[in-house]
Amino acid sequence: MLQPFGRDGAPDEGRVMLCEVYRDQAAVDAHAKNPRLATVRDAYAPMVEDRRLTLCAM
Repeated sequence: MLQPFGRDGAPDEGRVMLCEVYRDQAAVDAHAKNPRLATVRDAYAPMVEDRRLTLCAM
């Protein structure tokens, strides 16, 4: 988890960034099919105002 900074350089306490690293697309697909994922998302949903998924290559 990463703590973003605001434009003023102070930590933005209202935001967090979660980074996950997967070996390949098959691993991403397997993660997305995990039945626990829906349970976890439901648990933190009241705390989430916006969610963006960004996929990157290393």
